[in-house]
Amino acid sequence: MNFSLNEIELMSKLATRGAGYSWGLAEDAAKATRWLSRNDLDGCRALANVLEQIDGTDLSDRTPHVGIDTWAAKHELQCPIIAGALLSDRATLLDGRDIRIIGLIQPNILLFFASLAAKRRGGSVSLTWPGAFAITDGQGTVITDTDS
Repeated sequence: MNFSLNEIELMSKLATRGAGYSWGLAEDAAKATRWLSRNDLDGCRALANVLEQIDGTDLSDRTPHVGIDTWAAKHELQCPIIAGALLSDRATLLDGRDIRIIGLIQPNILLFFASLAAKRRGGSVSLTWPGAFAITDGQGTVITDTDS
């Protein structure tokens, strides 16, 4: 069975809201899931992995504490939806700096938010995580598998 991007976005928003996220973060998660799916990445699986790992935990424990160069959550794992929203909101403050985000669940979800950040900055944003490197200018995104 195939789902339209609109169906993916709606179901993602409802699932995220049902997992205890605010409506705003649920909308962000839904847009990220749609974006990943539109770009031939498994957005639904990525979101499901996040929601499974966050299930039953306090979201404030998974929210990054934003430092100058390092973002870390109170507990080991941090939520890419919340981190992504922060990344997008702080896009103009990046100024070419490297930010290390520790313990991020499902880092590919950040691709959507990096795309938004690149548009806001008027430049490119790159992401690196184990096995991959990605760069986006907000219009297009290139992902390279670094394991091969």
